[in-house]
Amino acid sequence: MQADLNSLITALELPDTNLNSLSFCKSSRVAALTSWVESLPVTQMNRTGTILYKAVPEIPRLNTSAGNRLEILEALRPCVQQTIQGLTKHFLEQPLLHSDAAMKTAIVAQALQRHLSVGYYQVVREITRARPGGNFKGAEKKTLATAVHRALSGLGLQFLRSSQIYTQPTARLWLEINTLYRIAESFELLKFPCLDPLLKTRSANSIEQAYFRITLLACARPNQLTPKEVRIVYDLTESWSTLVQLAPLSDATRDLYGIDLGANSEPRYASELPEPRTPECRQLVLSHLLDTIAKQLDSDAEGQAIIELPASLPAHLLQHLLTTWGTKLERLNPRNQRQAELEVAIGLTNIHFHLAQQKSFNEFIRGTQSSRYNFSLSDESGAGDPWDNAFDSEGLGRSNVELNLSLDMDAKAKGDANDQPGNAQPTIYPVQMLDFSSDGYRLDWRGEAPSQLKAGEIISVREPGSSDYRLGVIRWAKQHKHGTQLGIQVLAHKIKAAAAQQLQKIGEDNVYMRAMLATESRHSEEYTRLVTAAHPFRARNKVRIRDGNQTRSALLSELQFSSASVCIFKYRLQQTASDAVAPPDEDGGIRSSW
Repeated sequence: MQADLNSLITALELPDTNLNSLSFCKSSRVAALTSWVESLPVTQMNRTGTILYKAVPEIPRLNTSAGNRLEILEALRPCVQQTIQGLTKHFLEQPLLHSDAAMKTAIVAQALQRHLSVGYYQVVREITRARPGGNFKGAEKKTLATAVHRALSGLGLQFLRSSQIYTQPTARLWLEINTLYRIAESFELLKFPCLDPLLKTRSANSIEQAYFRITLLACARPNQLTPKEVRIVYDLTESWSTLVQLAPLSDATRDLYGIDLGANSEPRYASELPEPRTPECRQLVLSHLLDTIAKQLDSDAEGQAIIELPASLPAHLLQHLLTTWGTKLERLNPRNQRQAELEVAIGLTNIHFHLAQQKSFNEFIRGTQSSRYNFSLSDESGAGDPWDNAFDSEGLGRSNVELNLSLDMDAKAKGDANDQPGNAQPTIYPVQMLDFSSDGYRLDWRGEAPSQLKAGEIISVREPGSSDYRLGVIRWAKQHKHGTQLGIQVLAHKIKAAAAQQLQKIGEDNVYMRAMLATESRHSEEYTRLVTAAHPFRARNKVRIRDGNQTRSALLSELQFSSASVCIFKYRLQQTASDAVAPPDEDGGIRSSW
């Protein structure tokens, strides 16, 4: 065990303890540190972030006892987390291609989180080296469990934020996550309850629950979610993690995911774990969680509470989790390499504007005949590169970025006049295609980006030489130093501008809203569907559809696709006009191999 323990501790890469006191508070005592924290300008997050960025790395280097180091970290942790939370508003919920100032703030926030975790690593090393056999004295067991729990919780938040901005986690993140789990397992601390005032729904959780929160998020394919949805999933796992287990690998199970605790890798399909399989290769058991969610959905009508399913949880997000955690998704069609420049528009409003021949929505619903696919390219210049010193390429804590957070972080990014429908200049972007399949594209977006550019948003694409625009959805996003790669799933091969009005049984009908008629070719037949905004339309709604000069009533018979931005419905016409094309009743659902 000694040799294994030493190798585990070595994997954490800790600094030497060569400081006798902390320079920023001139002491190594908790009382002095507490007084220093109370003097920080907490209402000035940028300034506080700069101060903490310089101070926190000293704590792992302090030559002190494990108990004293833990007390110092615990006194500092609430302030650090509050500061990080304050900084995140400057780089979350923004376009994928962040400004220089936003990326510098992200670097600082992630670095603060990592330095705090390294401080807890040092506590783990000191106790485990002093008590390799686990013969703890006094409060040492609680100290070790708390240190492992806090380190894992910090790594979880670090992974959360990298997922929210669609970047790769730092190079050693999963090695450290798995190593901490193995250390806790070797000392039988996995179920040790750790009080944590920063939890939202409970007062304590265990080390294995902190670990499962990270693995659940990783298995949820966060690069297919919006930043807000990623946060919702992570918050849900605070309670859902109690229904997850690690078990020996087995073929006789419907659980899909496995993880190699001895490797620097996140969970993957168990069938894809490399050979030879070692005892560190485990099965991630999610079947109990999935069954419990299913029971809750079945019992909702009776009002029984089996598992937390907040009323605010979007239906499409819950379906995404059930699918990614419980169904093995495989690519059905191969990708083909091809370099070409595509014409792209983002979002229902912008796409509709161009399909309606750049007429305002009011003009369109007054009955002006819409035109087919009159797009044109605007000449957009590229933006600067904010990624030269990004934390995911250079390593946190070693970046050469100028950490001057006195930058005006509240300054708004330059607005893109083209984002406004009705403006004389259309928002069409030239985007490079890297490869394609029959179901979608992989794009490389460089330069300026609209605010809607995020996972789950709809997108229109036209290939060179084609007169038709395809409708797609951004299935995943991955940021890199020079831009963003996007995975696009094709939803329909032809699209046409329309308007939809939700009809009410009592009272006035809702106003007309932007919509599209999307046609997909399948089995030599064409299926027309109605594309609407995500709200307020629902299956079984009666609607009025305006298509150019035609107005038709229809019933939304089935929801076939939904995301945070749009819904796609099958519909049945309630009355037809001579020039209306009625959709068939046969099933022609949206395919999803992305």
